[in-house]
Amino acid sequence: MYDQVFHGDEKKKGRFTAYSRQIGVISLFLIMKAHKEPYRYLVHLAIVMALLLLYTYRQLPAAFTGAFAARWLFIRYYLYGFINFNLFYLLVFWLINQPVKQHRYARSITIALGAAVVFSLLKYAIGMLWGHDVIIQRMITIKPANGGKPPAEYLFSFWEYFRVAFKTSMGVVILAFAYRLFLDYRNEDPLANQLAQVESNASRLSAGSQLLLLHLKALTPLLTDQVRRSEEGVQAILLISELLRYLLYDKETTQGATTLKKELYFLQQYLSLRACLYPDQTITLQVTGEEDGATAMPMQLLLQAEKLLRQRENCNGALQIAVNVENKMPVMRMYEVSGALTTIE
Repeated sequence: MYDQVFHGDEKKKGRFTAYSRQIGVISLFLIMKAHKEPYRYLVHLAIVMALLLLYTYRQLPAAFTGAFAARWLFIRYYLYGFINFNLFYLLVFWLINQPVKQHRYARSITIALGAAVVFSLLKYAIGMLWGHDVIIQRMITIKPANGGKPPAEYLFSFWEYFRVAFKTSMGVVILAFAYRLFLDYRNEDPLANQLAQVESNASRLSAGSQLLLLHLKALTPLLTDQVRRSEEGVQAILLISELLRYLLYDKETTQGATTLKKELYFLQQYLSLRACLYPDQTITLQVTGEEDGATAMPMQLLLQAEKLLRQRENCNGALQIAVNVENKMPVMRMYEVSGALTTIE
């Protein structure tokens, strides 16, 4: 039969318990305040404590047989499991978060070792002040015979227990590094995709703006022509406005992808604009293949058509732009119409 032996000062225990509660509440507040996801700490804590309950559920009936058994289970597993969880959480989401992202691994390791030492000292302090018969004592005291003298307590020395606690803390540190690296790896691809999309949108916006600005300058001679201004000039202004809305404000355009039908529609509008601005050059559009379900990059066909047309800038003859949809991808070529079609590109 086991007997609980504890000779600590009750006032010291009471003060330590009150301080522990205050520190715990303050730590929880600071941790939750420092992150954009206020319930992340509680979610991780709930998962860890649930795993501890699953690990110790066979020992729960024995914990109700006596005060010592309950303290043994609570302190050794739940309290110290809570301490190890806080070390893990602080490392992953606070202490080594930025150093690992910046690939400053030496600094990360130094910080992690320092945290492991601090938490090992914390475990020893809690064991001495609150549960030395459960944590610091090497052996459980057996109740002596009637009238017998209880045996002396056989306790761990500071360095003996510190080595054990530090090994456990290092295991937590290794798990924290692995989890931090996993989170960074999981978030790396979305960040890279977002960066690539931003760069693509900026490049497309720049090229499209230069294209429309070029034709906007060509609109000036048209507006000064008294004969053509009322009809062709107004039509050209409306077409430029529509193309600007497509470039700047269309939802699909800002997302970096659009349907081929929409892109072909604005390609036709662009060619209509060129017909108003450059009436001496005849351009026709021919589309072959299945358009349904096909996608295209916004402004892709317009910029490609402009590139091909610049190669025939001095050509006053008829040109044909052919778009062939192959495997749901548009392929553009341009032909010079002079009796027979001559491929330009």
